[in-house]
Amino acid sequence: MMSAMKKYLLVIVVAVLGCIVLLVGGSLDNDPLKSAGVVLVLSTLVLEIIFLRCPNCRRWLGRKFRPGKHCPHCGEIIE
Repeated sequence: MMSAMKKYLLVIVVAVLGCIVLLVGGSLDNDPLKSAGVVLVLSTLVLEIIFLRCPNCRRWLGRKFRPGKHCPHCGEIIE
């Protein structure tokens, strides 16, 4: 099973990659590349909702959560 830190980093990498692809597609005026960037950025939201959950209570940890902190719902430490 993937740790909370790896999941968190995966979400960040996909978001940054999506922004880069979107910016490059915009600067080159390349519609397929812009579309791919939008898909990557939107998939970040889906990944965040799926991955950033407490392993104990399964509730979403929220946008401000960082690995190593306590779950705001049940108090379990998320590693």
